[in-house]
Amino acid sequence: MVRPPSAAAVRDDAAEYAAALGALVVQGARAGWSAFRPAFQAALQNRELEAMGGNRIGRIVYWYMGGALTEERLRTLLATWWASGEGHSTYGTGRLVAVFQAAGFVTDTAGVGPPAGELTVYRGVTAGRNRRRISWTLEPDIAAWFARRYALMDGRGAVLAAEVSPRHVLGIFHERQEAEVVVNWRGLRNIREVERVDRPSEHRPAAAATREESRP
Repeated sequence: MVRPPSAAAVRDDAAEYAAALGALVVQGARAGWSAFRPAFQAALQNRELEAMGGNRIGRIVYWYMGGALTEERLRTLLATWWASGEGHSTYGTGRLVAVFQAAGFVTDTAGVGPPAGELTVYRGVTAGRNRRRISWTLEPDIAAWFARRYALMDGRGAVLAAEVSPRHVLGIFHERQEAEVVVNWRGLRNIREVERVDRPSEHRPAAAATREESRP
């Protein structure tokens, strides 16, 4: 069960994001969560999310935890903003799965619905890392591109493949032309390495592993 944020967390959050959410949010936070919720909803209606840059998914997760979003609104926000950036796993893989499950199937593409049968999905990673994550793709070439990117940064990349049943497919996104599939990682079956990408080099940027760890 996902719990609402504490009053202290609400106040801290309001202070941190005052510039984006406005003085009304700070005033509502001081009065407690019941007064803070309308401020969140007003911010959503005013499209304040557009001013938040990389924090958009974090705000969506936080608002969901606090009960400020209906299922329909949650689904719309995820469809609009999920594919707008990377690093979403910093908000917690389990929490992201819970948010998607609460929203129902999410997509940014008209005419796309939940799959009728089992899917084979792919993921490009730094070799040996992050097998159980929620962001995969239907296209092996896309996964290979990510694997090459991590090989350039870390010297070792790999393409993983797995099967996932329809009930564990939480969303499909095509806007970035990456054929992204968001899954409940617990439903992944037969995860395997299908391609290894190596770059012969002694240079390993220190930030490479961090970037891969933050990918959902």
